Amino acid sequence: MRTALFQAGVALAVCWASVAAAESTLQDMTDNINRAAEDMGEPHDAVSPALRDAFPGVDVSAHASCVSYHATPEELSQMGGTQATGGIVVGEGGTPSEIAASIAARPETRECFDGSGLAGLPQ
Repeated sequence: MRTALFQAGVALAVCWASVAAAESTLQDMTDNINRAAEDMGEPHDAVSPALRDAFPGVDVSAHASCVSYHATPEELSQMGGTQATGGIVVGEGGTPSEIAASIAARPETRECFDGSGLAGLPQ
């Protein structure tokens, strides 16, 4: 009986150690994901400067949500990549302002503007 209780106690200790290790690993993974998300910033961080360049003199701050929502991850990456290089990156889709203007002209983006009570941006 004592042997069985001892073995059960050892098994329980091993289980707790495994759970603690798994929690630590899960926490490390969560921390890494959160750090990466913070480093990437918000989609607005990439879209707003590109929209301002595409539509100088127009207050585009409210339009950034619709544009970022309808942008592909690649487009967001191309627009966001310019922040580290001073705005000189030209990807396959063009300059960041060209990409932003293209997204803003899409029918689904224009519907988002209308649904949000925003005036459309010039074409």
